[in-house]
Amino acid sequence: MKVAQQNSIRIDFLKRWLPIALILLLATVLRLYQLGTEGLWLDEMFSIGSAQNDDTSFGNSRVVYFFLLGFWMKFGTSDSWLRGLAVIFGITSVFLIYKLALQISEKPVALIAALIMALSPLFIWHSQEIRYYTLSTFITIAGSLALIYALENPKNFSLGCWSIARLLAILTTPLNITLLLPDSIIFGWKFRQQKRWLIVFGTGLLFICISWLPTAFDLATVFGPQFMDGWAKELPKPDIRHIIARLIGFTVFWPPSVFESKDVNAIVLSYYKLITLVLIYLLGVALFIAFKKRYHSPKLIWVMAWAFLPAASILFISYIKSNIWIDRYLIFVSPYIFILLAEGFMQIWHWQRQIAIVLAISYLVAVGGGLGNYYTTLYRDDWRGVVQSIRSNEKPTDIIIYYSPIFYEGRKDYSLTRYYNGQLPLYHIHNSPQADEWGSLETEQELNNLSPIKSRLWLVCWKLCEQKKDMKSIQETIVGTKFQVEKKWFSKSPVTQPLEAYLITPDD
Repeated sequence: MKVAQQNSIRIDFLKRWLPIALILLLATVLRLYQLGTEGLWLDEMFSIGSAQNDDTSFGNSRVVYFFLLGFWMKFGTSDSWLRGLAVIFGITSVFLIYKLALQISEKPVALIAALIMALSPLFIWHSQEIRYYTLSTFITIAGSLALIYALENPKNFSLGCWSIARLLAILTTPLNITLLLPDSIIFGWKFRQQKRWLIVFGTGLLFICISWLPTAFDLATVFGPQFMDGWAKELPKPDIRHIIARLIGFTVFWPPSVFESKDVNAIVLSYYKLITLVLIYLLGVALFIAFKKRYHSPKLIWVMAWAFLPAASILFISYIKSNIWIDRYLIFVSPYIFILLAEGFMQIWHWQRQIAIVLAISYLVAVGGGLGNYYTTLYRDDWRGVVQSIRSNEKPTDIIIYYSPIFYEGRKDYSLTRYYNGQLPLYHIHNSPQADEWGSLETEQELNNLSPIKSRLWLVCWKLCEQKKDMKSIQETIVGTKFQVEKKWFSKSPVTQPLEAYLITPDD
């Protein structure tokens, strides 16, 4: 009898935890695979600088992540180790979306939502970079989970956890403040006749606003206008195509801008357009379920509010000011989209199982293609490729000139100099984005002291490779007017800036 009871407990334990454990294992493998293969890209360099207090481009608006990263860096500085912090929050976010979905719907819906996040190429990308987006997702889901507990059984503790989580989320990335809109509507409507809990909730809101006020002031007066009047202002306003493309970007293929390339096969493009329609259909089913009297589910309406109200706010800002309708800025609403997609799929499963099987296979094919593209495409600046090219062809008398922008005065460089550990002298020429000519007078004088030389020159350019006049000026300053240029290496990913290396040999 006792043995049978133990076996029953063991079986119940496996039924409860084995499915999500397997999904978490899958998420872990996908996020660790090729973690340190590609070099750091620009935003990752900024993160390292911010964690070391070298970069204050946005004040303290992202202080939570940079504080954690600074502590994390005390134990290692390799690319894989630094990205490991995002990996941790990427994996735990998969578990949290499972817990959140369990509060909203049945267990199969929770497992499907967790699986969608585990397989999402977008989430794998952000789990494999030194940035704060997986931390942001982790904290926002935790805040929503705390609020659900408060909605079902209001207590000071759960509301306190909600307010702290939302404050930390806003201090991780400011756009998370848009979640306070659906939070307030949901809680206000649920407890519209219970003044006590409205006061407690309002106190939590007040705590968030007062705590964030100094950072909000800096964002509103200095850093926000600088950002909104910068590169974001140059982006075209999002149209219906860009709005819908976020569904593909969240779930099965990232970045969806790849499909704008002329090299994409027409059949592949048509297939992903069909998948987009499938995703829209699944969302439509979830919306139908949420509002239909027969199925009416207030909790699904909560999820819809968390998904669509912040997204609508960001879309509104994108139309009246600058375009911030970008995957990484919207990533915090995607978990709620996943839950709605999972709910829509399960309803189809209940209605017509054969159709649901076809949809599941179609999704797996689509996400398989997205993952295949992600793991076989160079998405970050391949500094290792540049260094390998130099190291395999260098001579003891060569010199290296590295030509790149300078973004913030006094910020250390984390690109070529991070990866090149050879013996050749390396000179770094900075070009300010506002400058009309390359370098500074001091740098130019230093280069003039080197020239003319008879040795070979490796010229590496990053982001500024289209400024051919500048590069020619550098070449002539160092090796004279007579030289041969052999292009040794070139790389341009779909999301980062071009990176080129040239070998310049003076003519005798």
